Amino acid sequence: MSIDVDWLELELDSPELVSSKKGVEIFISKLIDTINSKNPEGKILKYFEDATPLNEKTKNYEVFDSLRHAFSVFISGGLYDLYTHQSNEGWYPKIVLDSELTPNDISDLPSYIEIYRGCDISEFTSNK
Repeated sequence: MSIDVDWLELELDSPELVSSKKGVEIFISKLIDTINSKNPEGKILKYFEDATPLNEKTKNYEVFDSLRHAFSVFISGGLYDLYTHQSNEGWYPKIVLDSELTPNDISDLPSYIEIYRGCDISEFTSNK
């Protein structure tokens, strides 16, 4: 399992983010440097606060906030937690599953699993 770096590059080259690409790259470098440091969560929060103005609700802010969240989750639980705790409401680093995760308790699952998918009210009422 890994972060899709090609997807990340495409995102950073998008018209909405290209002007802040260098700042995002510096932010990512700082986050990577915190991984094996003392108090990484505190450092991540400090870098985030330094990089983003308060109450800024832009695509740029969303990217910085998602990266902050992703690295905090990764530090606490590795790639598995990064995948299982990803935020799907907005922009988030794309995680690629390219190998089986261990420990794996798939054999303990029941033969039938009910899965729900969220939908728009119009999809619900039209039963599509």
